[in-house]
This record gives sequence, C-alpha cells and structure tokens, in this order.
Amino acid sequence: MRRLYHCFDATGSCTRDITQFFSEGVVTDCWQNGARITLSGFQGTGTAALRNSRGKTCLTGTTVGHPDASIEITYRRHKRHYLIARTPNGAFTVTCPNGKVENYSPADVKAAGCGPIADCSFGACP
Repeated sequence: MRRLYHCFDATGSCTRDITQFFSEGVVTDCWQNGARITLSGFQGTGTAALRNSRGKTCLTGTTVGHPDASIEITYRRHKRHYLIARTPNGAFTVTCPNGKVENYSPADVKAAGCGPIADCSFGACP
C-alpha cells in the first residue's frame, strides 16, 4: 500500500465535501495542506483522483459503486493495477498486481494513520 500511495501527502484536518454527491455522485475529501481525493461513481461507474499538497495528480483510477455503499477502485500505477474494495463499515481489501490480497479492518486502517479518511467532517473544500 505504501508504494501505491507514496506521493499522496495528506496532513492536517480533513473535510468531506458532498455538495456534488446528489447531483453528480461526486465526493471530495480535502486536507488542510491542500491534498485531496475526489471520487465519483458511488451509484455506478466513475473515477478516482488523488492529488498531493502541491496539486500533482498522484494516482487515478476507475470506480464502481454498489447499492450497499461499498465501492471498488482500480488504480493504475506504472502499468500495474491495484484493486481496492471498501466495505460500508470501512474495511478494505487490496488486490496487488502480483495477485496478493491484503485485508484491512477499520481498526487496521486507523492504526496505520489513515483514520482521517474515515473521520472527515462535512463541509466545503476550497
């Protein structure tokens, strides 16, 4: 996972902007340092984009949303594909390019320092 996200440098408080969710199915999480994740496709197919604090796109991918609020994201990095499946309770399953599967519970995610992704307060991103 670290190799996949090495460019993404989110720090500080996080805001979840859902102002475009009901009209366009887009959610953006933004951090105090300017990093952001924008996801679409919660009700079908869409895209994912991670930008670091300098505005550089670190990672892009495609998304598939499901009625139970789970989402699958396929990221491409240097011709390698990573499949990340997030369940409604915040657990993740990651399938790496070599076929290795890693499972992360919500507690694992928080312990790894990724808690702000789940703990963003609602508001507007700049």
